[in-house]
Amino acid sequence: MRASSRSWLVGLVGVAALVGAGVWTARGGTQSGGLGHVVLNTPSGVVWTWGHNADGQLGSGNTTARRVPGSVGGLGSITAVAAGASHSLALDTLGRVWVWGDN
Repeated sequence: MRASSRSWLVGLVGVAALVGAGVWTARGGTQSGGLGHVVLNTPSGVVWTWGHNADGQLGSGNTTARRVPGSVGGLGSITAVAAGASHSLALDTLGRVWVWGDN
C-alpha cells in the first residue's frame, strides 16, 4: 500500500471513530494527513491525532503509534491543523503556531 493510501485509510477510520463517539461533526474543524498519521481539530478547538509516531508527530510525549484517536494536550484553542511527513502543526486563535515531531 502506498503511503498516501495508508494515510487516507488511517484518517477515514479515525474520523469514523470520532464521529461515532460524538466528538467531531462535519460543522467545522480541519483534517490533515502526513505520511501515515492524521491530525484533526474539532469545531471546539481540540486536536486529535493517530497513526504512526516514530518521530513524535502525534504530540503524545512518546513515540508509540496509535490506531485510535487521542487528544493532544497543552494547546490553546486551535483553528487549523496541518501534517507533514513526520511532523504536525496547529494554529491557535491567538495566531501562535504549535509544531511537534521531526524537526
